[in-house]
Amino acid sequence: MLSGAAEETRAAAAAGGAKFDRFCTSLADGLHALAQPLTILRSSIAAAGADGVTPDRQRHYLDLSKRQAERACEIFDLLQELAIAGRGPEERGPFDAGEPR
Repeated sequence: MLSGAAEETRAAAAAGGAKFDRFCTSLADGLHALAQPLTILRSSIAAAGADGVTPDRQRHYLDLSKRQAERACEIFDLLQELAIAGRGPEERGPFDAGEPR
């Protein structure tokens, strides 16, 4: 079963249009950009917890993890702005990206 937002997206895709195409392209680009810091973050956490890792290397992995988490948050914020911009004026306002609309 699709959420309300997914149903709206499917309906918009069926209707087509250049605006929707641009939105989808921007969303895909943003999700692709988000994948990189999340992958590095996951790898850094795993490396920091590996057997035999020195405290200096653990600090290095912690610093790297912090930078990648901050980058992921920046990209998420941009994606949230994109989602808000794609909504109609009557629907704009605060929303929780974790909650279905």
